[in-house]
Amino acid sequence: MKVHKTLVAMAALWIVAALIAGPAVAAEADKKPVAPKAKPAAKAKKASAPWPPKLSDEAKAKILAAAPDKAPAAPKKPRKVLVFSLTPGYKHTVIPATSASIEAMGKKTGAWETVISDDISCFEPDKLAQFDAVVLNNTCGIAPGRELFLPADLNKLPPDQKQAALDRDARLKKNFEAFVKNGGGLVGIHGSTGAFHTWPTFGEMLGAFFQKHPWNQVVRVKLDDPSSPILAAFEGKPFEIKEETYEVRAPYSRKTLRVLLTLDTTSVDAKKGGRADGDYALAWIKTYGKGRVFYSAFSHYDQTWMDPKMVAFHLAGIQYALGDLDADAAPSEK
Repeated sequence: MKVHKTLVAMAALWIVAALIAGPAVAAEADKKPVAPKAKPAAKAKKASAPWPPKLSDEAKAKILAAAPDKAPAAPKKPRKVLVFSLTPGYKHTVIPATSASIEAMGKKTGAWETVISDDISCFEPDKLAQFDAVVLNNTCGIAPGRELFLPADLNKLPPDQKQAALDRDARLKKNFEAFVKNGGGLVGIHGSTGAFHTWPTFGEMLGAFFQKHPWNQVVRVKLDDPSSPILAAFEGKPFEIKEETYEVRAPYSRKTLRVLLTLDTTSVDAKKGGRADGDYALAWIKTYGKGRVFYSAFSHYDQTWMDPKMVAFHLAGIQYALGDLDADAAPSEK
């Protein structure tokens, strides 16, 4: 009898427990399984644009049309110009237009033959000797050193390869300096001041190093030396142009350079500039040993090379560097 009562009590407890747990179990059973959240698909990397960019047929035609048929000076002998466009740092998309314009100037006027290259072996003595001038076409190096002749992975190379690269760098720089010092021409275009920042001799040759570009807009440009034959295309008048306007730093000095063109700071927000003297030169000439140097801060936009006056100005500047066009290169200040 006792066993029976015990069994009945246990059964009752089981029933009560089932009644209590039943709704919860049922509710749990009714829950739909939640699928794990899918990870967002990784964004596809934007494919880098091919380098160098190709000029359209229309752009080529405009560049060719802007080049004059006659040079301001007859070449004293057949001339050959190296347009060097290696740019391991910032890549100015104007580089192809610049090269095409310089080639068109030489070809249409007969002022020079053009060789376009980004091969540093061009600065070996046997190759460099064939040229009368070197044009540095927006040759921006990688910051902070902004070197052109050293590989970007220099510090990752095995010791022997690293030393070989350093030896080649020193040799090419020595060749380059000797070329200009002994009478070769040097032309710097726009971003060329952004090269060789750990090589003080280059700054002395070219005249300045890049600091920054405070303005990218239409600016007014003043003629500092209106009687210079290099500026003949502007007829003594200031002009406006859309440009990424540079600010340069030492060794820039009017005591060592003949400044040709300067930014009219009334055409910009002058507070953006960093020079205490407010002197933002945009073109100059100078000598280095027996060599002649011409620098132009213009050439951020293709349109520069479709403007006949700007093209004529650069043609005259290159002819000065070649030694075919005479111009007073005495420093602007004594």
